[in-house]
Amino acid sequence: MTQPTSDVPVELFSHHDGGETFLVSAETWASFPLGTFLENIAISASGDIFLASFRDGAIIRRTPDGGQEIFARVEGTVSGIVTAPEGGIFVCSRKQDGPESICHIDARGQVEPWLDLPDARFLNGMTRLSDQVLLAADSFTATIWQVELPRRQASSWLTHELLSKLSSQSQIPGPNGIKVFAGAVFVSNSDQATVVRIPVLKQQQAGTPAIYASNLLLDDFTFDEQGHLYGTTHPLNTVVRLARNGTRLTIAGPEQGVAGCTAVAFGTVEGTQQVLHVVTDGGALAGKLEPARLVCLDTSKIRV
Repeated sequence: MTQPTSDVPVELFSHHDGGETFLVSAETWASFPLGTFLENIAISASGDIFLASFRDGAIIRRTPDGGQEIFARVEGTVSGIVTAPEGGIFVCSRKQDGPESICHIDARGQVEPWLDLPDARFLNGMTRLSDQVLLAADSFTATIWQVELPRRQASSWLTHELLSKLSSQSQIPGPNGIKVFAGAVFVSNSDQATVVRIPVLKQQQAGTPAIYASNLLLDDFTFDEQGHLYGTTHPLNTVVRLARNGTRLTIAGPEQGVAGCTAVAFGTVEGTQQVLHVVTDGGALAGKLEPARLVCLDTSKIRV
């Protein structure tokens, strides 16, 4: 763990694409060894921060008092991560030459293989549709998978052209981040640079999807309480904000320590709801290794 960096001055200026940049205050809360690729983040109701380390299958837990440990380790890689109602977590993982799978990790850090999805190709972001149902974005099959926890069964919740990739040859993920907000499921399609909104109908069925935002390359994202979207651009090295009225802001870049940013989550306990937690890939896409980071951004002063 490194010492927090100095606050970065807030700066407002025009951006070349017609949008604006509003750099917020940033602190680096933790740095990790070279070669670490932090892929995802989830924060429990009690304030525990869980970080998914993609390459080595490690789940790192940071407690509200600043303590940090390897909470659990799955065999293979780990990508999507979501908290479970009883205090544990679920993760998307894949053993070498094995199928895509879901693992459950209980509150003590005990790993239980939960379900294999042999028809999936790359489970990426994951979210809870309800206490009993998970949704996982498959980056290479234009599909959102529904995982019914009590029955330990998976099925296609939605397969649609808006979730497809521009080209089957492209290595850029299609469906990537996924979140439930205000009665709908939102999915970032990285290859198409779109965010797709899917209404949730009765019986938790998928409605007709539509483009929510275009020309917006996102990896993972989240919403604040007002419905403004905050997302990571990963190869573009920025964190952006898409307001409900369509206004776009870049709120952090390499100067704030978010180069290679992969995922974001707001704090859950009192006093942290406007703190955006960002994880980075340790230079994996840039080809120049650096420490992977957990960076916290103060969004409280954004008024645009």
